[in-house]
Amino acid sequence: MKRTLAKGRTAATRRLQRGGWMSVNLNAIPESTRKANPIAAAQTRAAYQNHTYSVQVWLDEPKAARPYPLIHLLIRRNDGEEICAPWDELQRIKNDIVGPDHEAIELYPCESRCVRAASMRHLFVHVSPGHIWPVGWGVEDAVRKGGAS
Repeated sequence: MKRTLAKGRTAATRRLQRGGWMSVNLNAIPESTRKANPIAAAQTRAAYQNHTYSVQVWLDEPKAARPYPLIHLLIRRNDGEEICAPWDELQRIKNDIVGPDHEAIELYPCESRCVRAASMRHLFVHVSPGHIWPVGWGVEDAVRKGGAS
C-alpha cells in the first residue's frame, strides 16, 4: 500500500512539474484573506500556480443532495483578466492537478444560483478515478465497460 501511494505521489509530482505548476504554501495566505473568506480558507486543500493561472483545490464534502465528495478546482488568471481559456487549457489544468483518469464538469447554473464575485472558472471533479458522469458522448459505452460509479 505504501509503495502504491508513493508511486501515485511521484506521478502527480511529474504531472505538476510538466505543467510548470508550483505548489503554493497555504500558510503564506495572508490572515486578512482568511478572515475575509473563512469558508474558502477552511475548504482549500492545496493551491498551485504557473505562469498564467492560479488554482485552488477544495474538497467539497458530501451533502444531502450529493452523497459523495467532489474535488472543486477554482481557476483564475494571475493577471486578474477575464478567463477566456479554450477547452484544451482547462482540460490540461484538470489533468495536471487531478489526473487524466478523472472526469470534471463545469456548471452553467440557472440565473438564481449565479455568483459573479470574481473572474474564475470552476471545475467539479469526482473523487474516484474512472467515474463517468452520466452526460456527454459515449456514456452508454463507458457505462457498459464498467466506467460509471
